[in-house]
Amino acid sequence: DEEKATWIEERKKNKNKYTSIKHGKVPSDPTILLAQYANQSLKVGNYCELHDFTNRGLDDTRVLMSIAEPDALVMLPAVDRIHSWVPAAAVKDPKASPVVKDKNLT
Repeated sequence: DEEKATWIEERKKNKNKYTSIKHGKVPSDPTILLAQYANQSLKVGNYCELHDFTNRGLDDTRVLMSIAEPDALVMLPAVDRIHSWVPAAAVKDPKASPVVKDKNLT
């Protein structure tokens, strides 16, 4: 009885230590986020294009986030565990579209 009282008191003191953990599946779909410039303009309270919130706008943002500057270098591991530096233009997706200006969205 005394051990049980000690255990209950220990549990009350260290609630985080004895919190149950829910075991679930790890999400496999990546989270689609709003473009950084749109997010910042909303935080400031400025006007933001409706295109940024549509499915197509979110897809454009996802594609544009994967586009790197052509001058940048990317480190790629080789089969023999030696890393090599490759220009980002050679690695990026050739189907990726360039940045669309706001005036060209309509």
